[in-house]
Amino acid sequence: MSSSLLRLDALLASAAFVTTSAVLSLRFLTSSSQTMTGLNAAKPWLLVLLIAGLVLLAALVLRPPPWVRRILATPVLALALIAGFTALNFYLHPLLDREALKLAGAGSDADDALIDAATRLLRGEPPYAAPTYRGNPISPGVGWVALNALWASHALFFVLTPLYLALLAGVVRVVSGSWHAANIVVLGHLGCLGFWELAPTHDLAALGLALSAGVVALFAAQQSPVVLAALSLLLGIVATARLPFVLLPALVAVLLRRITTYWAVIAVLGVGIAAALPLAFQLYDTNPYQPRHVLHFGSALLTEPWLKVVVVATLVVVILALARPARTLAGLCLRLWTCLIVPLGSLALGQLAAMGFETGRWEGANYLAPAFSFAVTAFALHFRHER
Repeated sequence: MSSSLLRLDALLASAAFVTTSAVLSLRFLTSSSQTMTGLNAAKPWLLVLLIAGLVLLAALVLRPPPWVRRILATPVLALALIAGFTALNFYLHPLLDREALKLAGAGSDADDALIDAATRLLRGEPPYAAPTYRGNPISPGVGWVALNALWASHALFFVLTPLYLALLAGVVRVVSGSWHAANIVVLGHLGCLGFWELAPTHDLAALGLALSAGVVALFAAQQSPVVLAALSLLLGIVATARLPFVLLPALVAVLLRRITTYWAVIAVLGVGIAAALPLAFQLYDTNPYQPRHVLHFGSALLTEPWLKVVVVATLVVVILALARPARTLAGLCLRLWTCLIVPLGSLALGQLAAMGFETGRWEGANYLAPAFSFAVTAFALHFRHER
């Protein structure tokens, strides 16, 4: 690939990282919650400072001074940040998950959705027998629930997102051969306040990290059919986390068609397991498969004319991404961000409209989390300095 095209992709990756991070953080910085009681008046300035900080981070990564290169060349920064991130989650999850909030019908029940389903699954009970304490249907699919069953509990939920952040950083380190890219992956995620807000009580941040780690690993496997097959099955299991992601392995496979001759293996096995697990599970469990509500929820947010526009726009973006196949891992992640941001962003805007455009109550911003991890990964891989 020519240097001019690489530079264009690098600039696009930077823009994707900065804008997605800022939008993902918007609710946190404009909400009236008591999380930042002493800073409520300063929140508009905090958004400006956040964007300035993200731009500064991008600039430092683009043209790192010698002292930054020295820091990024070792695992110390990534390990310290992940350890601190885990410790803060350990403190925040019990605080945000306390019984008083639940009795008042407040707080997030996203963690309870995964925890309740996993707890029942481990007991041999139907995982979708009941909704959450707020009466909301459970969104995580059966493969994702089973994959995370060991730490999907009230005692261990705090490790969920840090675990997948460490996984993505580790996979990027192995594939890139440099701690530089791994450190930027960690910095990029932890530089987003919206990511910090999601991590203690939501699985969407972990989902984005898991999907990105799977794609990076698939790219690295390339010509090894056995490893590709195993990774494709894992990607399909992760894709069950939310029903619309069932087709993501097929998209990844087609984007990889110029890189690996075994791309059809990824599509068949990935989509196959992502579709087969819920179907097979419904033969075992007579209860309604609650994760299906995501499709009804999405169609309710988007009226028919707008839904048609979103579908057409998504198809156009996907076709354009396929017309210019990725030849680098960074390019692959950037194309996946592009293909995801249109439908996920449309759903987020639909939910914002339903909330009367009150950004402080904008739960739809969470939908951007899976796309965000692809933006961060593309950003990190474009600007790794291995020399």
